[in-house]
Amino acid sequence: MTTRIHARRGRPGLILAVWGILLGLFAALAPLAQKSLGVPFELIALVMLAPGLASLVLLIRPWRPAPWPRAQWPQVVIATCIAILAVITFFAVLTMISGNTPSWPASDLGAPIAVFLLVQAIGVLSEELGWRGVVQHSAEQFARPTVVSAIAGFLFGVTHIGYWPLGLGAVVTFGVTAALMSVTITRIFVGSLWQRMLPAVVVHLGVNITLMMLTSGDDPLATSLLALGAAMVMCGVAIVITVLLKVLPGGQEQSADQAGGHSA
Repeated sequence: MTTRIHARRGRPGLILAVWGILLGLFAALAPLAQKSLGVPFELIALVMLAPGLASLVLLIRPWRPAPWPRAQWPQVVIATCIAILAVITFFAVLTMISGNTPSWPASDLGAPIAVFLLVQAIGVLSEELGWRGVVQHSAEQFARPTVVSAIAGFLFGVTHIGYWPLGLGAVVTFGVTAALMSVTITRIFVGSLWQRMLPAVVVHLGVNITLMMLTSGDDPLATSLLALGAAMVMCGVAIVITVLLKVLPGGQEQSADQAGGHSA
């Protein structure tokens, strides 16, 4: 019902089409910029900025769907705390089942911890603005939020062309892992676009840093069934917590939009 109402405002299909074209353009230019600017790939892959730059399509105001409603800030704080717990779960499970010893990924770069985290957070925010912002919001006008989240997350994963040489199995596995991360995020986040970005960045950045810390040598941990299993547990924890918060005495009922499309 909500989907049909929102579809009457804006041009979400046109936004998705133009965003996809811009994404392809900026993603193609990213390697050239990476080389010409001399930015270390280990510090940040400039292709991460492509989804955010493509989100400039939102500047065309008549095309925008109705905005997500703002939430009370205590709700955003709770969502962020759940996001932190989800990341801790992912880290703990993957550390345990992989048997790898965590190591700080920026140690070989000589970059200060704060600088490394800031640069990575900017890249993750750009990806989230595109995929969990523009794509999620626009596509929700055509399908249920959880379905949109899973599909968008899978597409986000399989378009990581750096993993393509590893074969179809590895790419699909990473796609499913990314879909689980996406559903974790959209299960948690609440409020307006920018309010939703806080827990979204926490989860995405936490997953990225975890994979960096636990990957040893050329071991493709991100595309492994181990990472997929850890993502399943993380997603399950997020679902259980959000359900409990709704059904326990004193829990607040939220609309699908306010809760990021919690209903499946």
